[in-house]
Amino acid sequence: MKIATWNINGIRSLKKSIACVLNDLSSDVVCFQETKVSRGQLQENTALINGYTSYFSYPRKQSGYSGVATYCSDSFTPEDAQEGLSGVLASGNCDCLQSFSSDFEPSLSDLTELESEGRVIITYHLIKFNDEIRRLAIINVYCPRVDPDKPERHLYKMQFCFLLEAKTKELCSNGCFVVIVGDMNIACCPIDHCDPGDEKEFNASEARQWLKYFLSNPVNSIDGNICIVDAFRHFYPDKKEAYTCWNVKTGARLTNYGTRIDYILLSSNLLPLLENCEILSDYDGSDHCPVTAVLKCDSVSEKSVQLPSICTRLWPEFCGRQQTLQSFLQKVQNTADQVTKFSDSKVQSLPSKNKLSQKKSAQKSIKNFFTITNNIPDHNTMNKTDIYETEIEQSDQKLDKEAASSDSFELNSLGTEYDKFSSSPKLNQAMEWKSVFRGPPKPPLCSGHSKECVLRTVKKKGPNCGRQFFMCAQPAGHPSNPDANCNFFKWVSAPKFNVLKKS
Repeated sequence: MKIATWNINGIRSLKKSIACVLNDLSSDVVCFQETKVSRGQLQENTALINGYTSYFSYPRKQSGYSGVATYCSDSFTPEDAQEGLSGVLASGNCDCLQSFSSDFEPSLSDLTELESEGRVIITYHLIKFNDEIRRLAIINVYCPRVDPDKPERHLYKMQFCFLLEAKTKELCSNGCFVVIVGDMNIACCPIDHCDPGDEKEFNASEARQWLKYFLSNPVNSIDGNICIVDAFRHFYPDKKEAYTCWNVKTGARLTNYGTRIDYILLSSNLLPLLENCEILSDYDGSDHCPVTAVLKCDSVSEKSVQLPSICTRLWPEFCGRQQTLQSFLQKVQNTADQVTKFSDSKVQSLPSKNKLSQKKSAQKSIKNFFTITNNIPDHNTMNKTDIYETEIEQSDQKLDKEAASSDSFELNSLGTEYDKFSSSPKLNQAMEWKSVFRGPPKPPLCSGHSKECVLRTVKKKGPNCGRQFFMCAQPAGHPSNPDANCNFFKWVSAPKFNVLKKS
């Protein structure tokens, strides 16, 4: 059984189709995070893929944000699937989740808020190994990111992590194998970060401390005490520069200046079945890369599999029970075309309609305002004298409107200006525009590479918002890398200050 996870940073912005991505990853269960699609935006060619069943969780409040999706091959069709961790989205209550940690006992409103962003899909599979059949839960999770400008998101993230821990404990205590895959938005150790800084300050992060505790604290199970294991570190405990996420704005992927925040975690009773775990850093298409793992087990095939209720194949809009808005509008449009054709034939057969249209022809349509009238002389049919006299009349009218202070107007000077204009109007017009818009200033050379810098604009709100600056064009990277950004920085212009005039 091959499992893959990938934060795709928008399912509609992928360069390849979902079918092509699934074919490339060649996995039995593929988990996507940050799909950024609501239910109404989901297209049929994305929801229904031949050979797979799909399961989506989407945000209930904010469109184009968060979201996860799990695709399961037909050979590993889940026996059940669940959206969220607590069950509140399906049942409206939280009775199904009992083992909350002692310091986190959320109310129903808290759970509804935690689950409203569409961050979890759980699929349950029956697997067979060594003539034994067990239940396996694959938790596809997209943990919240903490925005420095929104401190309230830190509490939201920690509550979400505690909820994930509680669900994991519940599944393990019931004898279920557990695999947690997805974007945790946490770099666990300094080795997982390109620039961890001070180690003491790095380890002081509350979310990081939670993840380390989660990976070390035993959980009671029918198989005895088990732990949650980082599959990649199980095979590569000391491997450096093994990253899964990079800043695309700074081109950091070119210098492998990133972080490892995408994981495949599993309960330790699955370790005998774990064959490998790999980071596919060469697979492009997002600011993250996929991570895969292989378990040595087979699926338990059933002749008639009842699909879970949240499977997209059972959604009314995809199984023919509900018409889509597009098809509804198409039918209306066809009907409108037939009515138009019928009305046109009636108009031709009734002469009274023609008389009515002749009366209405005296009224101007909006098209008349954009049509060039015959009052303006055509330069192609006019001789030079006519053009000259017309130009004089237009100039006189312009002078009258502007209330020119001069009482005299020399005909010769007007003729001279006209000759200049008529000789090369496009050239003069281009020169005038060029004098107004001089274009961006010439970029300086950076101090580290002696190459032309790139021009950037400050977009963050503050006193420098909208201000332009030059910076090194090389991608971000470690200071020891000669090909990395040399941190050259230069403002294009001096800051503007409001100076109060002294009276």
